[in-house]
Amino acid sequence: MINLIKKDLLIQKKSFIFVFFYSLFMFVIFNNPAFVNMIYVMGMIISVYFFLITGNMEDEKNKSDILLNSLPVLRSRIVLAKYVSVFVYMFIGAFFLGIAGLVFHLPLFPFTTRLMNAAPDTSSKSTLFGLSR
Repeated sequence: MINLIKKDLLIQKKSFIFVFFYSLFMFVIFNNPAFVNMIYVMGMIISVYFFLITGNMEDEKNKSDILLNSLPVLRSRIVLAKYVSVFVYMFIGAFFLGIAGLVFHLPLFPFTTRLMNAAPDTSSKSTLFGLSR
């Protein structure tokens, strides 16, 4: 079972790089105090989804199911390895998000909240379309 998880991890070398850069992207886009806890949850869900999709895509492309069925491994072990790999992907996604979070909370990157997320100016008397009365 551990070898099946290793196989899934080895065929996804490019996915690790993508998930790391995606983690950095999440911190740049959702740089608002209201989204602080949501960054980690959304990032982990999307990284697990990406790992699962790319792993299944590589398995289909290489026709790994034929090879796995020819091995003296029970199908229940193969299915169990796929389920365990979801938790491994979750830990990897959390690790990359934690690294990205540490990088963006260093004083070297003084990001402020974006203007789009700033509170609207209540002193102006403009309507929905920016026309004044």
